[in-house]
Amino acid sequence: MTLGNHPTIVYMDEPPGPGPSSLIRYDVTTASRAEILKTEITEAHVSPDGHWIAIATVFSKTPVLQLVRTDGQNAQTVFCGETDGSVRGILWSQDQKSMLFSAGSGSGSPPIYRLDLSAGTLQTELLNNSLSTDYTPLSWLDANRLLVVGRPVGPGPGYDLRILDLSQGSNQQASALPVVVNTSAECFDAGNDGTTVYTSQCNGAFSDMGGGTLRGPSTIRAQSASGGQKRVVFTSPTLAVTQIRAVGSNQLLLIVGNQDPANSSAASMNGLWKVKTDGSGLTRLAPSAGKQAQFAAYSQAPGATVSLDASLYAFQIYTVLAKPPSYSLVVGAMAGGQATTFASRADGGLLLIIGWTST
Repeated sequence: MTLGNHPTIVYMDEPPGPGPSSLIRYDVTTASRAEILKTEITEAHVSPDGHWIAIATVFSKTPVLQLVRTDGQNAQTVFCGETDGSVRGILWSQDQKSMLFSAGSGSGSPPIYRLDLSAGTLQTELLNNSLSTDYTPLSWLDANRLLVVGRPVGPGPGYDLRILDLSQGSNQQASALPVVVNTSAECFDAGNDGTTVYTSQCNGAFSDMGGGTLRGPSTIRAQSASGGQKRVVFTSPTLAVTQIRAVGSNQLLLIVGNQDPANSSAASMNGLWKVKTDGSGLTRLAPSAGKQAQFAAYSQAPGATVSLDASLYAFQIYTVLAKPPSYSLVVGAMAGGQATTFASRADGGLLLIIGWTST
């Protein structure tokens, strides 16, 4: 497959009610779109080179992992899980010769596996005996080390990031991995150079259903991916920074999601912002009209948020408290300027950014 020169967004369009979802390519240059495939989708990730999409889906209660080219060709199943189980946390290797993901069923946290795509072999990399924390792959630090994120199962403690070193062999225990970050909020990212982890903390709490109260001040901190002292990168007395993404060597993208019943004007600052990793150059790229926003749904890889040449961004604006909920997908230039809404639903369906390719 040969990619073209047109930056192209892959997104998921899920109609209201039961039924399959569509994976769609949107050519930003021509504003044309094409359906890649239609199936039940529980998770999807575009490969780093933009050639392939890894899709977690379910057939007859059996979770499977599929690959399909971004032009819709060569669809194939590469892994079948346990009945009534799940496949999630998919992470392409840097050389794209393997994928890591968690898969399992029943009680407890599922193991993390590595699937060799050329040999077809499966190896258990991480075991987890905890019933309160679920670990999934997050991002790469280098060719052998990756961050895994522990999320609480139900009410419980916050999130922790640990380093999994694949060179240390298979069947490692999650409890034995070194901890890099403990945080109460799911707002963190690893820098592109694999040496830095960024975390953000703002006041308030935000539920999965879109309720809660979020307000400034916010503080973004950086620390070595190997652990150690944190340093303050950026602070704001008014912005509630709810998501961060490291893009490029010295730049962060921020989602601001102020939600404060006592200050209705605070939501006017919501949307996508950028700032340099030294805290300078704070710039608003696109507003979200007082609504909430988020980056690509399943991946924290830079290629899920910005185009392959890093000149464009894409993100989602939503309100889930409306009846029916509404979603829109927005694209714009990293250099600034007018953003464009290229897809929207307000009928109870769902739209999600998956990643970038080119056509």
